[in-house]
Amino acid sequence: MALDTAEKINPFRRRAAAGGLLTIGAFGLTVVLRFGTNVVLSRLVAPEIFGIAAIINTLKTGVELITDVGIGQSVVRNAKGGDPTFYNTAWTVQAMRGLALFVILFVMAFPLSQFYGISAGAIQLGALTLLLLGLSSTSLFLLQRDLKVGRLNSFDLCMDLAGSALVILLTYLSPTIWGLVIASVLAASVRLVASHAIVPRHARNRFMLDRRHLNEILSFGKWIFVSSLLAFFCANFDKLYLAYSMPLAILGIYGIARNIADLPVMLMGRLGHLVLFPLIASHSQDSSVDVREQLRPIRLKVLSVAALAIGFGVSVSDLAVDLVYDPRYQEAGWMLSLSLLGAWAAILCTVNEYSVLGMGRPVYGATANLLKLGCMLVGLPLAFALSGLEAVILVIAGCEAVRYLPIAIGQRRLKLSFLRQDIMLSILMLCMVAAVLSVRHAAGYPYPLETIFPAFL
Repeated sequence: MALDTAEKINPFRRRAAAGGLLTIGAFGLTVVLRFGTNVVLSRLVAPEIFGIAAIINTLKTGVELITDVGIGQSVVRNAKGGDPTFYNTAWTVQAMRGLALFVILFVMAFPLSQFYGISAGAIQLGALTLLLLGLSSTSLFLLQRDLKVGRLNSFDLCMDLAGSALVILLTYLSPTIWGLVIASVLAASVRLVASHAIVPRHARNRFMLDRRHLNEILSFGKWIFVSSLLAFFCANFDKLYLAYSMPLAILGIYGIARNIADLPVMLMGRLGHLVLFPLIASHSQDSSVDVREQLRPIRLKVLSVAALAIGFGVSVSDLAVDLVYDPRYQEAGWMLSLSLLGAWAAILCTVNEYSVLGMGRPVYGATANLLKLGCMLVGLPLAFALSGLEAVILVIAGCEAVRYLPIAIGQRRLKLSFLRQDIMLSILMLCMVAAVLSVRHAAGYPYPLETIFPAFL
């Protein structure tokens, strides 16, 4: 019996470890690339341009996520996902959705530009990326389904390289919002062509609608739709609210801090999306207890590193910003310190949400995002009115902690709970913060949040 269990566990752990290492390595290069690109752009454009770009990107993401029906997740999870009839039906739905999204944002551009005080033409041009990405091949979903993480990460890294090169070149030639938007459209075009080029000609997508497969995709996707809709507002309500409530320059600086703080969350999301979700989905018929025991040691190792990294980042991020960024962006330092506290809670939520999603229960993620959104709708305007941006960032961190609760309940019901491990890891993160701050104080440096403490008195 013990031998049978070991035989089941070892392949699971080997696949998780191999996929995780490849993903972390590729994402590490991506982080370096994106961070370097942001630093270069901060010297080419004014904070106001970053603010406008943040609004346009948020609008594009919003239109995309509020119509998400889990097309990629369906291809990965469905037993028929590798059938050409299924994935071509999925691609057709994706292409039709991309066209609809382009038209919606194109038409909405004028009233949105009036509301936020930015160019309607820039929004309309940016909307073209939705059409291009909608036509991208389902080959990427099939690589994820087959856990071909190396090829998938290599593809994404190449696309990031191309995107960074385009945005730096075009922003250098035109240090305006137009340079940034045109670069995003060209990057989406490159991704579209490359996604179809990595598969043999006979396996490329073609238009097809099979009613049976369409019903399966939409049936699974109804909870993905709800979860994605809520996830968008949870992740971007702060930007949409602040874009209307404060100058574009401050929004641009805040956007820099948020983008950096989101990087570790994106890494965990990528691990969950590319490794954890398909791996658990492929073992969803096994006992939840067995799956939990297989995940526990891997999860502990990965999240321990994340806890130490987040704790270190909270303690020194202001020094890093002072060292690397243009003086116009120095306020991003304290914003980043506060934002990383929320990033830790978001990491735990993200990893746990992909666990229950792999077991076919997206309802818990949707419920968690609904609760977080309610917290933000009430908390953010109140915090901004009482104490300004400092309180807003703290409320965002608190809302992430609220989001954790429904997912933890779902994990307990599925016998896939890691509550004790998460508490221990959070204590480890806080101990790292205390240790680094002690060393920093002994060396004569002020605390990272010292300059904003008066705002809370």
